[in-house]
Amino acid sequence: MKTKLTLILLICLNFFCSGTNSGLSALAAFFGLPQTPSYGNVQFAVNVSSSLTKVTVTVTGPGISTPIVHDLVKVGDTWQGIIGQIPAGTDRTFSGEGYNASNVLIQQGQVTGVTITANSITNIVLVLSETNPSPPFSNAAPVIDSLVASTNQVAPSSSMNLNATVHDPNPSDTLTYVWSTTGGSFNNSNILNPIWTSPSVPGQYSITLTVSDQLGASSSLSFTADVQLGYGTGYGSINVGSNSSPFVTNVISDPSSIAPGASTNISLTAFDPDGNTISYFWGSSCAGSFDNVNAQNPVFTASPSASIGPCTLSVSLSDGNGGSNLGYFTIQISQTQTVNLAPQIMSSFQTGLSLDPSGNMVFRVTATDPENTPLTFSWNSSSGVVGTSTNTINGNLTTSEMIWTAPSCGSNLQVSVTVTDGDGNSVNLNYLPININGAPTCVLGLWSLQAYLKASNSETNDNFGRSWALSGNTIVVGAPLEDSNQNTITNGSNPGSSDNSAPASGAVYVYIRNGNTWTQQAILKPSNSEESDLFGFSVSISGDTIAVGAIQESSNQSTITNGSSASSDNSMTFAGAVYVFVRNGNTWSQQAYIKPSNPSAYDAFGYSIAVQNDTLVVGSKNESGSQNTISNGQPAPNDDTLFQSGAVYVFKRTGTSWAEEAYIKPSNPDENDSFGYSVAISGDKIAVSSYYESSNQNYITNGSGASSDNSLTRAGAVYIFNRSGSIWTQEAYIKPSNPDVDDQFGVNVSLYDDTLAVGASGEDSNQTSISSGTTASSDNSSNSSGAVYVFVRSGGIWSQQAYLKSSNSDPSDYFGAAISLYGDTIAVGALDSSAQTTISYGSTASSDNSAQYSGAVYIFERNGTSWSQTAYIKAPNANAYDFFGGVCLDGNSLLVSAYLEASSENTITNGAYGSADNGAVGAGAGYVFTR
Repeated sequence: MKTKLTLILLICLNFFCSGTNSGLSALAAFFGLPQTPSYGNVQFAVNVSSSLTKVTVTVTGPGISTPIVHDLVKVGDTWQGIIGQIPAGTDRTFSGEGYNASNVLIQQGQVTGVTITANSITNIVLVLSETNPSPPFSNAAPVIDSLVASTNQVAPSSSMNLNATVHDPNPSDTLTYVWSTTGGSFNNSNILNPIWTSPSVPGQYSITLTVSDQLGASSSLSFTADVQLGYGTGYGSINVGSNSSPFVTNVISDPSSIAPGASTNISLTAFDPDGNTISYFWGSSCAGSFDNVNAQNPVFTASPSASIGPCTLSVSLSDGNGGSNLGYFTIQISQTQTVNLAPQIMSSFQTGLSLDPSGNMVFRVTATDPENTPLTFSWNSSSGVVGTSTNTINGNLTTSEMIWTAPSCGSNLQVSVTVTDGDGNSVNLNYLPININGAPTCVLGLWSLQAYLKASNSETNDNFGRSWALSGNTIVVGAPLEDSNQNTITNGSNPGSSDNSAPASGAVYVYIRNGNTWTQQAILKPSNSEESDLFGFSVSISGDTIAVGAIQESSNQSTITNGSSASSDNSMTFAGAVYVFVRNGNTWSQQAYIKPSNPSAYDAFGYSIAVQNDTLVVGSKNESGSQNTISNGQPAPNDDTLFQSGAVYVFKRTGTSWAEEAYIKPSNPDENDSFGYSVAISGDKIAVSSYYESSNQNYITNGSGASSDNSLTRAGAVYIFNRSGSIWTQEAYIKPSNPDVDDQFGVNVSLYDDTLAVGASGEDSNQTSISSGTTASSDNSSNSSGAVYVFVRSGGIWSQQAYLKSSNSDPSDYFGAAISLYGDTIAVGALDSSAQTTISYGSTASSDNSAQYSGAVYIFERNGTSWSQTAYIKAPNANAYDFFGGVCLDGNSLLVSAYLEASSENTITNGAYGSADNGAVGAGAGYVFTR
């Protein structure tokens, strides 16, 4: 009698990635890319005999180009797992196979015709029946021996002949061939020698051949075709003399179209009839330089300021006997945007939805990159321990597996993975929430003061702490009113300059933690430091990269300088600039000087900044362009017709070089909206506030729309933008459920995965509790008490989750002026006026108002979808007008700045301490708390 084993499949919607955005779909169609599909999950659980050591499930069906294959995980006597990222649709086939310890197939079964429907749950039964013992599973992938293209450079709408040779180590396998491309078309995409017709738009396009056998094993090979106008052709003029002159026979460049600041490799072939040695001398009609002007095959680099258009490269040939000649070759200097796509997640896996305290759970993701660049995986969790991941490459697919250890308490825990390709593009996947069986709600540790930070050259009115950032064990603090004329970086613990000859030039201080001890690592000054630049007005850090804004820097430069130099021009008053610094070991250096492509006086470029990995977002709240669309890969227009409407610029780093990726304007710009007042980034999403936007809308618009109403002056709004590949689109227009005049919704924003926190420091309600959902008070009796709103994203749709008010809310507290979100924790700064110098827990907070604007920080925690106040933090040396409350959370560390704190100390105190001295008004301080 054959044993029958039953797998129960629970099919459910993965709400994290179920929707499609109409704007993104239209863009995908424009580029000839696949539309964003809906996905579902399938949950497996099966009790099997102990003889099975591996159970594999394979999902196939229309629209699933690559079979989805995952091994289930054995938990006790049960094999289980949840397979995600299965495209919704009909006629899906689920095949199960069970193997013994010798890798022999002994059980198998199949269910066909399954329909996965979004927003529904379907139960099906898959029966594994015993089979006759079969040989060990063995299959080798096909091998692509060669791929030959007639050329890698073609003109638009031209043909390229392709020819591939392949073989399979298993001679009996049947092979299929599929050619794919990011642009253009094939005369037949299923043969080994097709003809590819290039698209009409110049650029670089990926061409991929995938060879598969009937068992699903496959191999892929890709290359990039360069489609350009006037590619690779040149000419030579020949002068005839008594000595035969050398002449040019061919010259090509690779690439033949480059952006300002980029390089091209020149390959020259020349001939001398007399056999004389030829010498060369190169020149160009555009701004740029050669690595060796006397080389036969030099590298030409266009100047960052080179004009867009044709550039003629000339070479003078000489044979040493009086014979000479000239050759000319034209390349293009352009801002041509190449197709560069983000990685694609093909499937995901997690063991289950719950486990015992401190138990282990397997997470797995399979991804591919359209450009076939190497993939890296970054795993994160809201709690618990992320184990070391193992990566496996199979053809053009890479699978990463991680074993997560659960904490002893908690619920709705989140595990996520970010997949990044070799070009820096990334995609994020959130797994289904996990619960701990029988575990209590976590009671987090108590907060304690770890360090009290002061600048090593602290002085009156330096405003140390006007900007602040924390990343792991590194803290960055800006002091925009620091006055030294230094224009170099001080690496190490040496004190900063005591010079005061450049008022408000500004400085930035870097601190590192070793164990529980903080020390100064560097003091940053820009290479063109000048009076009144306000360097350090804004700061942001990501790993070993720091970005610093100087909103009153005044050069008229409209390009990026990669390296340590910066313009000394001062002809464009308060245009603004951003500087990028990088750390190598313990040493910091200036990597780039960032200017927008359309600078104008008083734009305040750098007013807000956010850097993450190789992406930099810069707000320019006073920019005055009237455009209501996004410029992807193109320079921003020089337009100043919509006064202080505001703009945001996105810059991307490749290697060590930065370039402008996008110029972002909202879909409803208006005068004085101050779009770009605050910015935040998380993966490929950015949040941008327009805190003076004036519409009366009281709901969220998901998509690219936004209200044109202006009846609620300075009510405020926030916009979400999303990147796919290198293309940015507007995803949502966020308004609170109770907007009002002068609420200044968006004075600060913080973004973490799919959660957004927005401060509205001018909100006026007298509420002292938290409301869930869209409920929010319409009361206006407590002027500028302030509020914070929490929004969450599910399936591409944003909704309001909570309305936070402090438990001791008072008029003029400006609660929400600073916020920081990390996982399920929000820190909120307010100008609370209590003289308390200790930390309170729960919803307790002082009602005292004897120390005006001393400042306070409130901690809120989320459990499931509910928020509660868990701590009220005050400085140990709280004084009136300290402005304690600039916040940054990272894990269990909290940085709080007080940029008007007045002590005259100039050292770091590790431990619970704060100086009672008040001899240096406005000097500023920083406080580090941990739990």
